[in-house]
This record gives sequence, C-alpha cells and structure tokens, in this order.
Amino acid sequence: MHGVDVALIDGRLVAVSGGAEGHAVVWDVTDARPDAHGTGHEEAMEAVAVAVPEEGPALCVAGGGERGAEVRDLVTGEHRHALEDSGRRLLVRALATAGLPDVGPVVVAGGRDGSLRMWELTRGSLVRAFPNRTGRIRAVAVGRAADGRQVLVAGGDMAVATVWDLATGAPLRTFTGHRGWVLATALTDGGRTPGLAISGDRRGALLVWDVSTGREVAALTRSGGRIDAVATAELPGERTVALSGGDGGEVRVWDLDRPGVAEPLTGLRRRVTALATARLPGGRVVAVGGGEDRCVVIWDLVTRQEPAAPYHLPTAVSSIAACATGFVVAHEAGTASFTWCADLLAPVSG
Repeated sequence: MHGVDVALIDGRLVAVSGGAEGHAVVWDVTDARPDAHGTGHEEAMEAVAVAVPEEGPALCVAGGGERGAEVRDLVTGEHRHALEDSGRRLLVRALATAGLPDVGPVVVAGGRDGSLRMWELTRGSLVRAFPNRTGRIRAVAVGRAADGRQVLVAGGDMAVATVWDLATGAPLRTFTGHRGWVLATALTDGGRTPGLAISGDRRGALLVWDVSTGREVAALTRSGGRIDAVATAELPGERTVALSGGDGGEVRVWDLDRPGVAEPLTGLRRRVTALATARLPGGRVVAVGGGEDRCVVIWDLVTRQEPAAPYHLPTAVSSIAACATGFVVAHEAGTASFTWCADLLAPVSG
C-alpha cells in the first residue's frame, strides 16, 4: 500500500505522495508543482503522514521497505532525522500522527515484522515500543475514546485489532471477532457515538467496538468479500456513519446509530482500495472512493448522490486524502503522482 496525505499550512494546501520509485514528494496544490525534495529512499514507500502542530514546524513522515521511516520539514524539505530503535529501522507498513499534550507531535509506525513504535517527531526520539499483539501490522489509526483518552488501534495478520492508550502505552482492548487479516481500521470522532473502532478484514467482516468498554456494537458482513478500506463521518444531527469498501466495487454506508442498517454507494465496479470523508464549507459531508477501475467517485453522504462527475485516472487508485477545503487527492498506484479535485460540487455533466 502506498500513501498520500494533505495539510493546510498558513492557508497554503500541500499534498505529500509516495510511490514505488522510492521517494516521497511534497506538492503545492495551488501552484501544481513539486515543492520539496524526495526522501532518498531506494525502495517503495509504504506510507506517508503529515503533522501540523500548533507550535513548531510542519513535518512529513515517509517510510517503506527496510530503510525505515524518515522525517522532513514539510515547508523546506529539509531532512530532520531517521526513526530508529537502537539502530534498528522498521519495515514500515502503516503510519499515523497525533499530538500528545506533554510530548508534542508524535508518529506511530507499524511494521511488516509486527513491530509497533511511537516517536516524538520534533527530535526523533523513541517514546515507546508496543508489544506485538497483532502479528504483521497492516493498518493503524489514532483518535479519541468516548472518555477523552487518545487511543491507537492496530490490526494485522493475527485476525485481531488491539487498542492502546496512546499517552501511557497501556493496552486497553483486543478484539478477537475477525476471521482473517485486519486490513483497515478507523475511529469515530464526535456525534452520538464517539470512540468507536471500525475494523475490516480480508474475509468481509466489519467489526464495530466501543474502545472504552470493549463492548461489541455490531459485527457486520459485506457480501463482496474482503474489506480493504474503511472510513467514518459525522452527519448533520450528530449521526455517525461508517463506510466500507472492498471487492467488486461495493461501498456501503453503515448507520452506527442503528447498527446493521446499510446503504450501498454505486459508481465503482472493481475492488475498492481507498475511502476518505470530508466536511466541506457550509456543512456538506462528502465521501470519496477509488480503486482498481482507475476511477474516483464522490458522494454526498446525506443525499447519497454524486455532486460531481467521476474522475478517471491512468492507473489504479491506492489511497485518497480529503480535507475541509474541498480538495481531494488521489494517489496513483505505483507512482508518486496524484490528482486533486477542487470543484467537488460542480454539477454532473450529461
């Protein structure tokens, strides 16, 4: 899996993409030009992530293969440091950033060797190593539990999803209801159902858990096989939904206030590899999906309609990032290029 992320820095939108050429590129989306040097990696980039703290520089983390992960200044492109643990680098598979009050910006990196580590980004110092409870890591997500604690959710090859207290490193829950590798994770934020963990696996199971209590809210199954992508969104009226996508182009929207109730989103025909959501100016909430049919589709999550025509790319989509300005960034699999879309609400032609 390759990666893409977006950040708003002093009113300027930038996108970070990583690809099989072995480097990450920072782009100024407004000017449509590369804005910083690559990381210098010689192997495929597995993941990228950005951190924009209230104080200090905006940072980009990129990692992949046996060369681990590196941190760069997102504005200047300057190399800050490599992320290491006693001289040993991660076989990076997944990254997620957060901000801890007493620590500052941090990044959690999950490895193909099952390792799970957290670093402080400004100095590159290792904060802690989490014990391996999930096997080879395939997905990580950070967010907040209903009680306000920041939590980490990690899933991997042992068919479980584990939740950790991000500040203390204490394990909170291990969810064992999966039937195959956990390929995607997400957390709800706000609404009537905050602090829910969503995890999907290769056999089509989608589990919804309360990370504070460990209560299973729902065990859902999609008909089309594996789940490669999940996302969450808060709709008007504090309604919370989860999205899942996988084989056959099937995308479903699950109402978490009424677990088990789902509606399909149409427009994709082959395996869905990426989903993202964003709240646009004016309060409209959209979802964006893409996959192996080289198509990016946008849906209004309230009306379930497509407010813009699909975008067609020259290669398959491996990851998508969306932000509140209305821009969507779709990463093209096997490259470090991407497409961004500003006019999300343009009428569908024809």
